[in-house]
Amino acid sequence: MQATPSRSCDGVPGGLPSSLARPHHHPAPASSPFPQNWVNAPILTTGTDDGRAAAGGCSGLVSSNKTKCTEFRVYRGESRVSRLRKGLPLAASLITGKLQTGGFRYRVAMVTATYRPEVVWAPNHIRRCQQAISEYLRRLRHVLRSVWVMELTKRGVPHYHLLIWLPRGLSLPMPDKRGWWPHGLTRIEWARNAVGYLVKYASKIKAARADGCRFPPASRLFGCRGLETSRSEYRHAMRPYWLRIRCDLDDRLTRAVGGGWLNMNTGEFLESPYELVDRAKDWSSWMFRLKESCPP
Repeated sequence: MQATPSRSCDGVPGGLPSSLARPHHHPAPASSPFPQNWVNAPILTTGTDDGRAAAGGCSGLVSSNKTKCTEFRVYRGESRVSRLRKGLPLAASLITGKLQTGGFRYRVAMVTATYRPEVVWAPNHIRRCQQAISEYLRRLRHVLRSVWVMELTKRGVPHYHLLIWLPRGLSLPMPDKRGWWPHGLTRIEWARNAVGYLVKYASKIKAARADGCRFPPASRLFGCRGLETSRSEYRHAMRPYWLRIRCDLDDRLTRAVGGGWLNMNTGEFLESPYELVDRAKDWSSWMFRLKESCPP
């Protein structure tokens, strides 16, 4: 069965459920420094059953307006997977939508890059491969539009899948034959439904982690190139919920020293409504609490 692409629910990018849509407006207490529509915003928690007691009965990725969790635990591994499950189909949808709107005829090549047994993974391998492909397309007066994702074999060995949007009539040479991927072998196939494939993969990767598979600590699980004018929309959709409702789509944000975010367009400091309470010794999880100035 072929997977279907994610759809937008209630105007929320990336196919998020309606429970994550912007809540109805409710007045906030006069002493609250946070925006008025934050008071009834859903609180997200990630984790397993081990963190249920600490999270006030919430585990997994939970959003509820009936029972508020003022304390919750975030697990690093689950957080990375949740971000992948959101960002991967979103990036592919933005690229596809932009090309279709402009009337650009394209095909999607799926490149699988694997390692030889004696080669050790390094984080710059996929970056250098994409740089070489980008230079090849630039000489042909085309832009590299791609989404890539890391996957693990049953033995826990990393390999990559790249989806590359190419103009009709243009084929891509084998990266291993050209020296773009000198670490092993590559295979190229044509993907009929790129977004559907990524949705299917994103749903599978969570199950793979439950089986005990672990990605390299310094690795990026996915990435994208060639979003062009859609990059601001992608960045805004990937921001935390409390940050999205306090800034605009085109705002340039940077992390502030000591926590929070700084809006480079307005100079405004955006304080997080959460405070760190506790963390694991190995930095595998963090306990957060909703600040008293922002009551549930």
